[in-house]
Amino acid sequence: MPGEARRGFVHDVWRFFWLPRGMPRRPAPAGALLRVWLFCLVAGAVATAFGRVDHGAHVMLVVAQVAPLQDVADGVRHRWPAFLTALAAGWAVNRPAYAVLPGSHESWGLYCVHALMTFATLATFAGVTRLPRRRPGAS
Repeated sequence: MPGEARRGFVHDVWRFFWLPRGMPRRPAPAGALLRVWLFCLVAGAVATAFGRVDHGAHVMLVVAQVAPLQDVADGVRHRWPAFLTALAAGWAVNRPAYAVLPGSHESWGLYCVHALMTFATLATFAGVTRLPRRRPGAS
């Protein structure tokens, strides 16, 4: 029994990083990512309205990173490059947004910055997973 559990765990970890060759790789579902973004907006707005700005921002960030990670585990097309590009795009929007938006260090300004960041993250992930696959032997 312990050997089977260990083998199952190793198989799950192996599959997370390297999918089997014949497994279909579809793009990330845009509708599901849109629902995730709307949930982030609602959760952040509720937390901001109750004065818990940091909690709302953290919920928005965690959900916006866990949802694409779940799609990576499910085996979407270009999964790891899409995930890393999405994280980079989110942080690339975050820094200039603090500088451009007036009052970005106040509660609703911080909410707006994180709403832009989560949108950039999820939209980039969806966009990269929709890029065409590279054909074997094509240069």
